[in-house]
Amino acid sequence: MQTRTEKPAIGFTPRQRWITGILAVLGAMFVALSVALHARIHSRISTIAINEKQPVKVLVGVRGTTTAPAFIGFLAVVKPNSQILTVVPLSGDTPILGPNGKMMPLYTAISGESPQVVTKMVSEATGIPIHHYFYFTTNDLLMVMNALYYHSDHHWPKLLTPSSMLATFGYPDGVSSPQGQVKLLSKMVDTLPEVNPLVAGELLAMTKNSSTNLTAYQVFSLANYIRGDALQLGSVKQLKHSVRRSHG
Repeated sequence: MQTRTEKPAIGFTPRQRWITGILAVLGAMFVALSVALHARIHSRISTIAINEKQPVKVLVGVRGTTTAPAFIGFLAVVKPNSQILTVVPLSGDTPILGPNGKMMPLYTAISGESPQVVTKMVSEATGIPIHHYFYFTTNDLLMVMNALYYHSDHHWPKLLTPSSMLATFGYPDGVSSPQGQVKLLSKMVDTLPEVNPLVAGELLAMTKNSSTNLTAYQVFSLANYIRGDALQLGSVKQLKHSVRRSHG
């Protein structure tokens, strides 16, 4: 099954395929791609070429299935002319009105739904307008964690096992410490360049399972925009406040 892209995308160069592959791995993680390609380069471009004057909010998530409901989600917020990527962890336990007319946890309500419906439901549950998304699977996330744990040339802490990483992210319902999630994301981003190239190459196949409405150029721009040391923790409350100000 090929990557499902709802908007027309330009062709991929070999370099862009590499970037997109790592992106599918970490999703908020658009960040990881930049580090994988520019591990020793400290320069950053000053703007993202996504042609929007307002902050760009990309929902990056891991969705479960109807038989194994789960949700790990982040909003990656990029402001024009900024060099900081704000990461807003989302709680899969956030209550939302389900199809039966009763309140239910978000991670249960979205199980089996399409990417477009999931994005709409997350937007409704958080009260934040979301137009861009990038989803990948739980198996993809586990592949990245295993690559870091077993194939990063001893650069990954042995006590930080794939199971403990999932717990930090709050699997399956996304309820966890926001600070812990962002700290782990930064660690993953910083260590990706140390993963064995042969293993890293296998991660490219994960793009076949991903779903996004970003064009290849937007993915490329976001991937080159940030480094792991520039992640900033944000909150849903702060985003709601900024949305009200922009419409006030």
